[in-house]
Amino acid sequence: MLVPPESRSAVEKALAAVLGSTLPRGPESHATSRLTPLPFRLDQKSAPNPALDDLRAAVMAFARDAHAAGMLSEQVLMQLKRLQMDAHDKSLLPIDARGMRDDIVRWAIDGYYRS
Repeated sequence: MLVPPESRSAVEKALAAVLGSTLPRGPESHATSRLTPLPFRLDQKSAPNPALDDLRAAVMAFARDAHAAGMLSEQVLMQLKRLQMDAHDKSLLPIDARGMRDDIVRWAIDGYYRS
């Protein structure tokens, strides 16, 4: 019941791209700045962002592959949340991860049950 490594890698790369695309401007460092929300909702269509489209597609593909491999939806969500937390921990960005996590969960559920 393993998800193909390509699916996991695609999610990791897409998360890194999204976190990199939200780099704050200015001299603030992670240690001295407050957590700030993303300047947009990840599922918002009004501001096209290829990195978000890639993340959405990668999360949905991961969920489809996991479902095909026989994983329970709870296991899929736990793995995706772990990937998101790892990517956020590696980032030096002062971004509140809650909104990102909520959107990832929504996309994963959509991908899982559409398959």
